[in-house]
Amino acid sequence: MSEAKPTQEEKLNQRLAKIQEKKAKLIAREQQIKAELNQKERKARTRRLIEIGAIFEKGFEISSTAEAEYLARKLHDQAKRLLAEDKQESDGR
Repeated sequence: MSEAKPTQEEKLNQRLAKIQEKKAKLIAREQQIKAELNQKERKARTRRLIEIGAIFEKGFEISSTAEAEYLARKLHDQAKRLLAEDKQESDGR
């Protein structure tokens, strides 16, 4: 017995199945690449935080997180005041 030729509809269904399979693989690859990018971004951020923390600790002789948080708040407040003063001076010109 010879096999029957696939109908046009069967051919289209086969093509559709192949396309859907490729799409699923592409979606999986996209998710993998996004995960890799996120991991690299997290590592870079962690590295920056460690470096900045070390500079902060050494420069200000910080010995606890409470001291670091206190100093960070004070520096932030001072920076805001300085920026506001600069803005007032530039607006007054």
